[in-house]
Amino acid sequence: MSNLTANYQRSQLRALPVRGGKGEVTYCYVVRIPGGWEAINHRFREWAVGDFRQQQQETHND
Repeated sequence: MSNLTANYQRSQLRALPVRGGKGEVTYCYVVRIPGGWEAINHRFREWAVGDFRQQQQETHND
């Protein structure tokens, strides 16, 4: 079965590197919304990825 026929309505997430010295690289997370991108925090990103993984497991277990 083609993955193109699957209807997983998921938002696109990005991690944008934030420049600033020789220390650890920090990231600014954004989510795709109609008309552009919206900044999100790390906790929202963790929730979104965890939710996606859980739904994938449920789909494959059925």
